[in-house]
Amino acid sequence: MVFLAKIKIIFNEIALSKVIQNFSWLFFDRIIRLFVGFFVSVLVARYLGVESFGKLSYAVAYTAFFQAISNFGVDSIVVRDMAKDRESSGEILINVLKLKLITSSFSVFIGVVIILLFLKDQMLASLIVIFSILFSIGNVVDLLFQSQSLSRLAVLAKFKSYLICLAIKVAVILFSLDEIFIFISISLEAFLSSVFIFNMLYKSDLQVKIDFLHFNLEYIAKLIRESWPLAISSVSIIVFMKSGIFFIENKLGFDSVGIYSIGVSLAEMTYMLPMLLLMSFAPVIAKAKEKGETDYKNEVSSFFRLMYIGSMVFVLCVGVLGYSAIPYIYGIAYIQSKYIFLIHIFTLIPVALGCAQSVWLVNERLTKVALYQTTSTAVLIIFLNFILIDEYGIMGAAFATLIAQLFQSLLVNFFFCRPLFKLTWKTIFFR
Repeated sequence: MVFLAKIKIIFNEIALSKVIQNFSWLFFDRIIRLFVGFFVSVLVARYLGVESFGKLSYAVAYTAFFQAISNFGVDSIVVRDMAKDRESSGEILINVLKLKLITSSFSVFIGVVIILLFLKDQMLASLIVIFSILFSIGNVVDLLFQSQSLSRLAVLAKFKSYLICLAIKVAVILFSLDEIFIFISISLEAFLSSVFIFNMLYKSDLQVKIDFLHFNLEYIAKLIRESWPLAISSVSIIVFMKSGIFFIENKLGFDSVGIYSIGVSLAEMTYMLPMLLLMSFAPVIAKAKEKGETDYKNEVSSFFRLMYIGSMVFVLCVGVLGYSAIPYIYGIAYIQSKYIFLIHIFTLIPVALGCAQSVWLVNERLTKVALYQTTSTAVLIIFLNFILIDEYGIMGAAFATLIAQLFQSLLVNFFFCRPLFKLTWKTIFFR
Protein backbone atom coordinates (compact mmCIF):
# COMPACT_ATOMS: atom_id res chain seq x y z
CA MET A 1 0.00 0.00 0.00
CA VAL A 2 2.84 2.38 0.82
CA PHE A 3 4.43 1.70 -2.57
CA LEU A 4 1.14 2.35 -4.38
CA ALA A 5 0.66 5.55 -2.43
CA LYS A 6 4.13 6.73 -3.45
CA ILE A 7 3.42 5.93 -7.08
CA LYS A 8 0.19 7.90 -6.92
CA ILE A 9 1.98 10.92 -5.46
CA ILE A 10 4.70 10.69 -8.10
CA PHE A 11 2.22 10.44 -10.91
CA ASN A 12 0.47 13.59 -9.70
CA GLU A 13 3.78 15.43 -9.72
CA ILE A 14 5.19 14.37 -13.08
CA ALA A 15 2.30 14.97 -15.43
CA LEU A 16 1.05 11.41 -15.55
CA SER A 17 -1.18 11.98 -18.56
CA LYS A 18 1.75 12.91 -20.79
CA VAL A 19 3.84 9.98 -19.62
CA ILE A 20 0.99 7.52 -20.13
CA GLN A 21 0.25 8.89 -23.59
CA ASN A 22 3.90 8.58 -24.59
CA PHE A 23 4.19 5.13 -23.08
CA SER A 24 0.96 4.00 -24.76
CA TRP A 25 2.27 4.82 -28.22
CA LEU A 26 5.55 3.06 -27.54
CA PHE A 27 3.75 0.09 -26.03
CA PHE A 28 1.36 -0.13 -28.98
CA ASP A 29 4.29 -0.12 -31.39
CA ARG A 30 6.19 -2.82 -29.51
CA ILE A 31 3.14 -5.02 -28.98
CA ILE A 32 2.28 -4.98 -32.68
CA ARG A 33 5.91 -5.67 -33.56
CA LEU A 34 5.99 -8.41 -30.95
CA PHE A 35 3.01 -10.33 -32.27
CA VAL A 36 3.27 -9.63 -35.99
CA GLY A 37 7.05 -9.88 -35.96
CA PHE A 38 6.89 -13.12 -34.02
CA PHE A 39 4.80 -14.89 -36.65
CA VAL A 40 6.92 -13.54 -39.48
CA SER A 41 10.10 -14.61 -37.66
CA VAL A 42 8.66 -18.11 -37.44
CA LEU A 43 8.10 -18.12 -41.20
CA VAL A 44 11.60 -16.75 -41.84
CA ALA A 45 13.26 -19.28 -39.52
CA ARG A 46 11.41 -22.19 -41.13
CA TYR A 47 12.08 -20.88 -44.65
CA LEU A 48 15.79 -20.26 -44.17
CA GLY A 49 16.53 -23.34 -42.08
CA VAL A 50 18.90 -23.44 -39.14
CA GLU A 51 22.11 -22.79 -41.12
CA SER A 52 20.95 -19.77 -43.16
CA PHE A 53 19.07 -18.41 -40.16
CA GLY A 54 22.31 -18.78 -38.21
CA LYS A 55 24.16 -16.73 -40.83
CA LEU A 56 21.50 -14.01 -40.66
CA SER A 57 21.69 -13.98 -36.86
CA TYR A 58 25.47 -13.74 -37.04
CA ALA A 59 25.22 -10.75 -39.41
CA VAL A 60 22.76 -8.97 -37.11
CA ALA A 61 24.99 -9.57 -34.07
CA TYR A 62 28.05 -8.37 -35.97
CA THR A 63 26.21 -5.23 -37.07
CA ALA A 64 25.01 -4.56 -33.52
CA PHE A 65 28.62 -4.30 -32.38
CA PHE A 66 29.40 -1.53 -34.88
CA GLN A 67 26.02 0.11 -34.30
CA ALA A 68 27.00 0.55 -30.65
CA ILE A 69 30.25 2.18 -31.75
CA SER A 70 28.46 4.57 -34.10
CA ASN A 71 25.96 5.65 -31.42
CA PHE A 72 28.87 6.66 -29.18
CA GLY A 73 26.68 6.48 -26.07
CA VAL A 74 25.14 9.92 -26.58
CA ASP A 75 21.44 9.01 -26.79
CA SER A 76 20.40 9.27 -23.13
CA ILE A 77 22.48 12.42 -22.64
CA VAL A 78 20.98 14.08 -25.71
CA VAL A 79 17.45 13.27 -24.52
CA ARG A 80 18.28 14.77 -21.13
CA ASP A 81 19.72 17.96 -22.68
CA MET A 82 16.80 18.42 -25.07
CA ALA A 83 14.28 17.85 -22.27
CA LYS A 84 15.94 20.47 -20.07
CA ASP A 85 16.50 23.09 -22.78
CA ARG A 86 13.77 22.91 -25.40
CA GLU A 87 14.81 26.17 -27.06
CA SER A 88 18.22 24.71 -27.91
CA SER A 89 16.85 21.37 -29.11
CA GLY A 90 17.25 22.32 -32.78
CA GLU A 91 20.90 23.20 -32.29
CA ILE A 92 21.50 20.00 -30.35
CA LEU A 93 19.70 17.98 -33.04
CA ILE A 94 21.78 19.18 -35.96
CA ASN A 95 25.07 18.82 -34.07
CA VAL A 96 24.28 15.27 -32.98
CA LEU A 97 23.10 14.47 -36.52
CA LYS A 98 26.47 15.52 -37.95
CA LEU A 99 28.36 13.67 -35.23
CA LYS A 100 26.47 10.45 -35.97
CA LEU A 101 27.00 10.78 -39.70
CA ILE A 102 30.73 10.78 -39.01
CA THR A 103 30.68 7.91 -36.51
CA SER A 104 28.29 5.81 -38.64
CA SER A 105 30.42 6.21 -41.77
CA PHE A 106 33.55 5.27 -39.84
CA SER A 107 31.86 2.23 -38.25
CA VAL A 108 30.54 0.92 -41.57
CA PHE A 109 33.93 1.37 -43.24
CA ILE A 110 35.77 -0.58 -40.52
CA GLY A 111 33.07 -3.23 -40.46
CA VAL A 112 33.22 -3.77 -44.21
CA VAL A 113 37.02 -4.04 -44.19
CA ILE A 114 36.88 -6.73 -41.50
CA ILE A 115 34.20 -8.65 -43.42
CA LEU A 116 36.21 -8.63 -46.63
CA LEU A 117 39.40 -9.73 -44.89
CA PHE A 118 38.22 -12.23 -42.28
CA LEU A 119 34.53 -13.18 -42.60
CA LYS A 120 34.28 -14.71 -46.05
CA ASP A 121 31.95 -17.53 -44.93
CA GLN A 122 29.29 -15.03 -43.89
CA MET A 123 30.25 -12.21 -46.26
CA LEU A 124 26.97 -11.76 -48.16
CA ALA A 125 24.61 -11.39 -45.21
CA SER A 126 27.06 -9.30 -43.17
CA LEU A 127 27.83 -6.87 -46.00
CA ILE A 128 24.15 -6.22 -46.64
CA VAL A 129 23.04 -5.87 -43.04
CA ILE A 130 25.88 -3.63 -41.84
CA PHE A 131 24.74 -0.74 -44.05
CA SER A 132 21.66 -0.46 -41.87
CA ILE A 133 23.93 1.49 -39.49
CA LEU A 134 24.39 4.32 -41.98
CA PHE A 135 20.70 4.26 -42.93
CA SER A 136 19.62 4.60 -39.27
CA ILE A 137 20.55 8.27 -39.02
CA GLY A 138 16.87 9.17 -38.56
CA ASN A 139 17.10 7.83 -35.00
CA VAL A 140 18.62 11.19 -34.04
CA VAL A 141 15.25 12.81 -34.71
CA ASP A 142 13.65 10.11 -32.57
CA LEU A 143 15.73 11.43 -29.66
CA LEU A 144 14.09 14.83 -30.13
CA PHE A 145 10.63 13.24 -30.08
CA GLN A 146 11.51 11.28 -26.93
CA SER A 147 12.72 14.41 -25.15
CA GLN A 148 9.38 16.12 -25.78
CA SER A 149 7.30 13.01 -24.94
CA LEU A 150 6.16 12.84 -28.57
CA SER A 151 7.19 9.28 -29.34
CA ARG A 152 3.98 8.75 -31.30
CA LEU A 153 5.59 10.63 -34.21
CA ALA A 154 8.55 8.26 -34.31
CA VAL A 155 6.26 5.27 -33.81
CA LEU A 156 4.13 6.17 -36.81
CA ALA A 157 7.16 6.79 -39.00
CA LYS A 158 8.96 3.59 -38.06
CA PHE A 159 5.82 1.49 -38.22
CA LYS A 160 5.35 2.30 -41.91
CA SER A 161 8.81 1.03 -42.79
CA TYR A 162 8.30 -1.98 -40.56
CA LEU A 163 5.11 -3.01 -42.36
CA ILE A 164 6.67 -2.54 -45.79
CA CYS A 165 9.61 -4.77 -44.95
CA LEU A 166 7.38 -7.36 -43.30
CA ALA A 167 5.44 -7.54 -46.55
CA ILE A 168 8.70 -8.06 -48.44
CA LYS A 169 9.68 -10.96 -46.19
CA VAL A 170 6.28 -12.60 -46.56
CA ALA A 171 6.44 -12.17 -50.33
CA VAL A 172 9.88 -13.79 -50.44
CA ILE A 173 8.54 -16.79 -48.56
CA LEU A 174 5.28 -17.09 -50.50
CA PHE A 175 6.98 -16.89 -53.88
CA SER A 176 10.10 -18.85 -52.85
CA LEU A 177 12.47 -16.04 -53.79
CA ASP A 178 16.17 -15.89 -52.99
CA GLU A 179 17.06 -15.44 -49.31
CA ILE A 180 19.13 -12.35 -50.18
CA PHE A 181 15.91 -10.29 -50.25
CA ILE A 182 15.33 -11.10 -46.58
CA PHE A 183 18.82 -9.78 -45.79
CA ILE A 184 18.17 -6.66 -47.86
CA SER A 185 14.90 -5.98 -46.04
CA ILE A 186 16.81 -5.30 -42.80
CA SER A 187 18.83 -2.43 -44.28
CA LEU A 188 15.83 -1.25 -46.29
CA GLU A 189 13.77 -0.93 -43.13
CA ALA A 190 16.43 1.31 -41.56
CA PHE A 191 16.52 3.48 -44.69
CA LEU A 192 12.75 3.86 -45.00
CA SER A 193 12.43 4.53 -41.28
CA SER A 194 14.84 7.47 -41.55
CA VAL A 195 13.01 8.86 -44.58
CA PHE A 196 9.64 8.69 -42.85
CA ILE A 197 10.89 10.08 -39.54
CA PHE A 198 12.52 13.12 -41.18
CA ASN A 199 9.27 13.68 -43.06
CA MET A 200 7.38 13.48 -39.75
CA LEU A 201 9.65 16.14 -38.26
CA TYR A 202 9.02 18.38 -41.27
CA LYS A 203 5.24 18.02 -40.88
CA SER A 204 5.19 18.36 -37.08
CA ASP A 205 4.33 21.57 -35.25
CA LEU A 206 7.51 21.47 -33.16
CA GLN A 207 9.06 24.91 -33.00
CA VAL A 208 12.59 23.74 -33.69
CA LYS A 209 15.11 26.04 -35.30
CA ILE A 210 17.60 24.08 -37.38
CA ASP A 211 20.69 25.61 -38.95
CA PHE A 212 22.33 22.95 -41.13
CA LEU A 213 25.53 25.00 -41.41
CA HIS A 214 25.97 25.31 -37.67
CA PHE A 215 28.38 23.03 -35.85
CA ASN A 216 28.95 23.72 -32.17
CA LEU A 217 32.33 22.18 -31.42
CA GLU A 218 32.09 23.22 -27.79
CA TYR A 219 28.86 21.24 -27.28
CA ILE A 220 30.17 18.23 -29.23
CA ALA A 221 33.34 18.20 -27.14
CA LYS A 222 31.28 18.42 -23.94
CA LEU A 223 28.99 15.65 -25.19
CA ILE A 224 31.90 13.36 -26.04
CA ARG A 225 33.58 13.99 -22.68
CA GLU A 226 30.41 12.87 -20.90
CA SER A 227 29.38 10.10 -23.28
CA TRP A 228 32.60 8.21 -23.92
CA PRO A 229 32.12 6.00 -20.85
CA LEU A 230 28.61 5.18 -22.11
CA ALA A 231 30.05 4.49 -25.57
CA ILE A 232 32.49 1.93 -24.24
CA SER A 233 29.73 0.64 -22.02
CA SER A 234 27.41 0.16 -25.02
CA VAL A 235 30.08 -1.79 -26.90
CA SER A 236 30.68 -3.89 -23.80
CA ILE A 237 26.95 -4.60 -23.58
CA ILE A 238 26.98 -5.92 -27.14
CA VAL A 239 30.00 -8.05 -26.28
CA PHE A 240 28.27 -9.76 -23.39
CA MET A 241 24.89 -9.93 -25.14
CA LYS A 242 26.15 -11.20 -28.50
CA SER A 243 29.51 -12.81 -27.82
CA GLY A 244 27.81 -16.15 -27.35
CA ILE A 245 26.88 -16.16 -31.04
CA PHE A 246 30.49 -15.61 -32.10
CA PHE A 247 31.79 -18.34 -29.79
CA ILE A 248 29.08 -20.77 -30.90
CA GLU A 249 29.82 -20.14 -34.59
CA ASN A 250 33.51 -20.71 -34.00
CA LYS A 251 33.09 -23.86 -31.89
CA LEU A 252 29.83 -25.43 -33.12
CA GLY A 253 28.89 -23.91 -36.52
CA PHE A 254 26.01 -21.92 -38.01
CA ASP A 255 23.39 -24.60 -37.30
CA SER A 256 23.93 -24.12 -33.58
CA VAL A 257 23.88 -20.33 -34.01
CA GLY A 258 20.44 -20.62 -35.61
CA ILE A 259 19.05 -22.77 -32.78
CA TYR A 260 20.58 -20.54 -30.10
CA SER A 261 19.37 -17.33 -31.78
CA ILE A 262 15.73 -18.40 -31.74
CA GLY A 263 15.69 -18.87 -27.98
CA VAL A 264 17.64 -15.67 -27.37
CA SER A 265 15.61 -13.49 -29.74
CA LEU A 266 12.32 -14.62 -28.18
CA ALA A 267 13.60 -13.87 -24.69
CA GLU A 268 14.99 -10.50 -25.77
CA MET A 269 11.57 -9.51 -27.08
CA THR A 270 10.56 -9.16 -23.44
CA TYR A 271 13.18 -6.44 -22.99
CA MET A 272 10.65 -4.10 -24.57
CA LEU A 273 8.95 -3.61 -21.20
CA PRO A 274 11.85 -2.01 -19.29
CA MET A 275 13.05 -0.16 -22.40
CA LEU A 276 9.61 1.41 -22.94
CA LEU A 277 9.40 2.49 -19.31
CA LEU A 278 12.92 3.88 -19.53
CA MET A 279 12.18 5.89 -22.68
CA SER A 280 8.96 7.29 -21.20
CA PHE A 281 10.22 8.17 -17.72
CA ALA A 282 13.80 9.29 -18.46
CA PRO A 283 12.88 12.84 -19.57
CA VAL A 284 10.49 13.25 -16.64
CA ILE A 285 13.02 12.08 -14.07
CA ALA A 286 15.60 14.41 -15.62
CA LYS A 287 13.25 17.33 -15.01
CA ALA A 288 12.41 16.09 -11.51
CA LYS A 289 16.10 16.31 -10.60
CA GLU A 290 15.82 20.08 -10.79
CA LYS A 291 12.78 20.25 -8.48
CA GLY A 292 14.39 18.94 -5.34
CA GLU A 293 16.53 16.11 -4.05
CA THR A 294 13.87 14.57 -1.81
CA ASP A 295 11.24 14.27 -4.53
CA TYR A 296 13.86 13.06 -6.99
CA LYS A 297 15.02 10.27 -4.68
CA ASN A 298 11.46 9.13 -4.03
CA GLU A 299 10.69 9.02 -7.73
CA VAL A 300 13.86 7.12 -8.59
CA SER A 301 13.21 4.60 -5.81
CA SER A 302 9.67 3.99 -7.02
CA PHE A 303 10.88 3.68 -10.61
CA PHE A 304 13.30 0.97 -9.49
CA ARG A 305 10.47 -0.93 -7.82
CA LEU A 306 8.25 -0.60 -10.86
CA MET A 307 10.95 -2.07 -13.07
CA TYR A 308 11.69 -4.89 -10.63
CA ILE A 309 8.10 -5.97 -10.01
CA GLY A 310 7.10 -5.61 -13.65
CA SER A 311 9.99 -7.76 -14.84
CA MET A 312 9.28 -10.55 -12.34
CA VAL A 313 5.62 -10.71 -13.30
CA PHE A 314 6.52 -10.76 -16.99
CA VAL A 315 9.05 -13.58 -16.53
CA LEU A 316 6.55 -15.76 -14.69
CA CYS A 317 3.79 -15.17 -17.24
CA VAL A 318 5.85 -15.61 -20.40
CA GLY A 319 8.47 -18.18 -19.36
CA VAL A 320 6.31 -21.30 -19.13
CA LEU A 321 4.28 -20.36 -22.21
CA GLY A 322 7.35 -19.86 -24.42
CA TYR A 323 9.05 -23.02 -23.24
CA SER A 324 6.01 -25.12 -24.09
CA ALA A 325 5.22 -23.49 -27.44
CA ILE A 326 8.60 -23.23 -29.20
CA PRO A 327 8.87 -26.85 -30.50
CA TYR A 328 5.37 -26.71 -31.98
CA ILE A 329 5.76 -23.29 -33.56
CA TYR A 330 9.28 -23.44 -34.99
CA GLY A 331 9.44 -27.15 -35.71
CA ILE A 332 11.52 -30.04 -34.46
CA ALA A 333 14.73 -28.58 -35.92
CA TYR A 334 14.59 -25.83 -33.29
CA ILE A 335 13.52 -27.97 -30.30
CA GLN A 336 16.65 -27.10 -28.29
CA SER A 337 15.73 -23.43 -28.54
CA LYS A 338 13.18 -23.88 -25.75
CA TYR A 339 15.94 -24.53 -23.22
CA ILE A 340 17.83 -21.44 -24.36
CA PHE A 341 14.64 -19.39 -24.02
CA LEU A 342 13.90 -20.68 -20.52
CA ILE A 343 17.35 -19.69 -19.26
CA HIS A 344 17.44 -16.38 -21.11
CA ILE A 345 14.00 -15.18 -20.03
CA PHE A 346 15.31 -14.73 -16.49
CA THR A 347 17.78 -12.13 -17.75
CA LEU A 348 14.81 -9.74 -18.03
CA ILE A 349 14.99 -9.11 -14.28
CA PRO A 350 18.63 -7.88 -14.17
CA VAL A 351 18.08 -6.07 -17.49
CA ALA A 352 15.16 -4.13 -15.99
CA LEU A 353 17.20 -3.23 -12.93
CA GLY A 354 20.06 -2.21 -15.22
CA CYS A 355 17.75 0.15 -17.14
CA ALA A 356 16.68 1.77 -13.88
CA GLN A 357 20.31 2.09 -12.83
CA SER A 358 21.18 3.82 -16.10
CA VAL A 359 18.64 6.59 -15.42
CA TRP A 360 20.17 7.18 -12.01
CA LEU A 361 23.70 7.22 -13.39
CA VAL A 362 22.86 9.71 -16.14
CA ASN A 363 21.12 12.12 -13.76
CA GLU A 364 23.87 11.79 -11.18
CA ARG A 365 26.43 12.34 -13.95
CA LEU A 366 28.22 9.14 -13.00
CA THR A 367 28.34 7.59 -16.44
CA LYS A 368 31.83 6.25 -15.78
CA VAL A 369 30.25 3.74 -13.40
CA ALA A 370 28.37 2.26 -16.35
CA LEU A 371 31.74 1.85 -18.04
CA TYR A 372 33.12 -0.07 -15.07
CA GLN A 373 29.97 -2.20 -14.89
CA THR A 374 29.87 -3.28 -18.48
CA THR A 375 33.57 -3.67 -19.21
CA SER A 376 34.07 -5.93 -16.19
CA THR A 377 30.98 -7.91 -17.20
CA ALA A 378 32.19 -8.20 -20.79
CA VAL A 379 35.46 -9.69 -19.57
CA LEU A 380 33.53 -12.09 -17.36
CA ILE A 381 31.22 -13.35 -20.11
CA ILE A 382 34.07 -13.92 -22.55
CA PHE A 383 35.69 -16.13 -19.92
CA LEU A 384 32.38 -17.89 -19.17
CA ASN A 385 31.60 -18.50 -22.85
CA PHE A 386 35.06 -19.90 -23.43
CA ILE A 387 34.62 -22.37 -20.56
CA LEU A 388 30.90 -23.19 -20.58
CA ILE A 389 30.29 -23.68 -24.32
CA ASP A 390 32.93 -26.40 -24.44
CA GLU A 391 31.27 -28.08 -21.47
CA TYR A 392 27.54 -27.52 -22.14
CA GLY A 393 27.26 -26.46 -25.80
CA ILE A 394 24.72 -23.75 -26.61
CA MET A 395 23.26 -24.07 -23.11
CA GLY A 396 26.59 -22.89 -21.79
CA ALA A 397 26.26 -19.61 -23.71
CA ALA A 398 22.81 -19.03 -22.20
CA PHE A 399 24.08 -19.70 -18.66
CA ALA A 400 27.02 -17.37 -19.31
CA THR A 401 24.68 -14.52 -20.26
CA LEU A 402 22.43 -14.99 -17.23
CA ILE A 403 25.37 -15.13 -14.80
CA ALA A 404 26.93 -12.03 -16.37
CA GLN A 405 23.66 -10.05 -16.23
CA LEU A 406 23.19 -10.90 -12.55
CA PHE A 407 26.79 -9.93 -11.84
CA GLN A 408 26.39 -6.56 -13.55
CA SER A 409 23.09 -5.57 -11.95
CA LEU A 410 23.47 -6.99 -8.45
CA LEU A 411 27.13 -7.35 -7.52
CA VAL A 412 29.54 -5.17 -9.48
CA ASN A 413 28.25 -1.90 -7.99
CA PHE A 414 29.54 -3.01 -4.60
CA PHE A 415 33.01 -2.20 -5.92
CA PHE A 416 32.26 0.85 -8.08
CA CYS A 417 29.17 2.62 -6.68
CA ARG A 418 27.97 1.75 -3.18
CA PRO A 419 24.92 4.10 -3.22
CA LEU A 420 23.62 2.40 -6.37
CA PHE A 421 24.41 -1.03 -4.90
CA LYS A 422 22.35 -0.19 -1.79
CA LEU A 423 19.49 1.27 -3.84
CA THR A 424 19.29 -1.87 -5.98
CA TRP A 425 19.26 -4.29 -3.05
CA LYS A 426 16.73 -2.17 -1.15
CA THR A 427 14.52 -2.51 -4.23
CA ILE A 428 14.92 -6.29 -4.27
CA PHE A 429 13.98 -6.60 -0.58
CA PHE A 430 11.18 -3.97 -0.87
CA ARG A 431 12.77 -1.69 1.69
